[in-house]
Amino acid sequence: MKIRTSIVLASLAIVCTAGMATANTVRFTDATGKYNGTSGGAFVATRVSGDVGLTGGLGLTGNNFYTFCVERNASIQLNGTTTYFGQISMSSSQGANGGVTSGTIPLSNITARLYREFRNNGTFGRVGTFVNGYTTAAQTDAIQNAIWAAQGQITVSSLTGDSLALYNWAKANSASGLKGVRVLRLWTTSTNGVLSGASQDQLTMIPLPPAAWAGLGTLGCLLGASHIRRRKLAAA
Repeated sequence: MKIRTSIVLASLAIVCTAGMATANTVRFTDATGKYNGTSGGAFVATRVSGDVGLTGGLGLTGNNFYTFCVERNASIQLNGTTTYFGQISMSSSQGANGGVTSGTIPLSNITARLYREFRNNGTFGRVGTFVNGYTTAAQTDAIQNAIWAAQGQITVSSLTGDSLALYNWAKANSASGLKGVRVLRLWTTSTNGVLSGASQDQLTMIPLPPAAWAGLGTLGCLLGASHIRRRKLAAA
């Protein structure tokens, strides 16, 4: 019973601190095979400590998960040793950093649809070359470019082929909102809880669906949190 109580209390702490600035640590390496895009992600994020979102999936185990970058003209180290402080948010921390737009940019529903489909090993509507399945790094590049367009890092008019097809498909199927997709803001330094040294923000997913984050008042919501954590990624 003590173990179960601890799980509920931990879930309560997570829910009650949602939206607050919390620093957690994560490292990155480049992806391999079909996930190794040439113009950005996918990258492999490895949770070192704290909560940086849901891990696993697409063949990855343990504390690892695939991610894509939100900002085009920023960077992170993919050496697997540089530790970043992560902050789960609904917007990027520094915008395009010299791209099409600047400043804090809210996470787009289009971006969320694309990333959710990716993490759930979906078919992407079988648009473009995805009609034959997801098999190439060029398709990963197309996902990254569609994400950048959705976040204002490149223009939609610059998209072609799979990138444009993916953007249009996600736009037509994004009415359901973020549904658990979030920005993982990255920082190089944490001093007395104050984060600084903005780096290239990435994408992640949280374990609770949006309705659970909003419905903090009921005990049923809190008791169900530990069970929701065991679910797979948020449903498409």
